[in-house]
Amino acid sequence: MAEISYKIVKHIDFLEHGERSLDSKLEDILNNEYRRKLSRYQYTDRMLRKKYHMDFETFEQQQMVEKLNYCLEVETDAEDWEMALDGINTMKRKLSELKEEIHVG
Repeated sequence: MAEISYKIVKHIDFLEHGERSLDSKLEDILNNEYRRKLSRYQYTDRMLRKKYHMDFETFEQQQMVEKLNYCLEVETDAEDWEMALDGINTMKRKLSELKEEIHVG
C-alpha cells in the first residue's frame, strides 16, 4: 500500500480533527468531496430545469436544441445538463460504494 507523506497528513488532520484513524479521516474527506460534487451537479440540473421549464428527458424528446436553431448557448446547456446528470449518477454510485466499503472493511 502507498504511504502518505507527513505534509499530507498535516493537511488531513487540519481538515478532519479528532483522535480518529487516518483511514477514518480520509473516508470523511472522500465522502464530503463526493457530496460537494453531487450538490454542484444537482444545482446545474435545477437551474437548467428552471431555465427551460422541463426536465432533461423532455428537453431531449422535444429536440429543443434543434427547435432553438442550434444556438450555442442551448447546445452548451444541453452538454452541461447531460454531464450534470451523469455526474449525479456517478456521485451517488461512488457514495454508495464508499459506504459499502466502509461497513465491509
